[in-house]
Amino acid sequence: MKTFFGRPLPLTLIAALLLLFSGAGFCEDKPLSFSNEDIDKYRNPSDNKPGEQGKTAPSAIKDKSKKTQGKKEQEYWCKRATAAEKKIEHAGQDVREREEDISREQSKSVRTNKKMKTLQSRLKKAKDHLSSAERDLNAIEHEAHRKSIPPGWLRCQFD
Repeated sequence: MKTFFGRPLPLTLIAALLLLFSGAGFCEDKPLSFSNEDIDKYRNPSDNKPGEQGKTAPSAIKDKSKKTQGKKEQEYWCKRATAAEKKIEHAGQDVREREEDISREQSKSVRTNKKMKTLQSRLKKAKDHLSSAERDLNAIEHEAHRKSIPPGWLRCQFD
């Protein structure tokens, strides 16, 4: 049997082939990959973009009208919620005033039964008005939720 560097020739040949082909994978470059952001850097304004081919002036007008409609809707919900909150605030103030009237009347030494009944009925009406205003605001919030209106619109917090 023939030898090469003191080893048998077929064994040396196999070892050399293994070394040759096993190193081939390490020398190859990995293929480059690009994202749309990388491609957009080198795009010219005159290049046709597939998303903008069908866009014409009427669609731009539609976009503008949608934006103005959205602004109007934001303002509508803001005004509606603000009015309900003001109604609650005024009703709460009225309840506090009625309670103060009753406490003043109770602090007097001479109590008139008729006047106390009148004040208590006014207080009850004020509390009913307050609870009605709170129900109205709650109904507005539920309606807005059902219509998928963002909660910020009710608090006049727009983007």
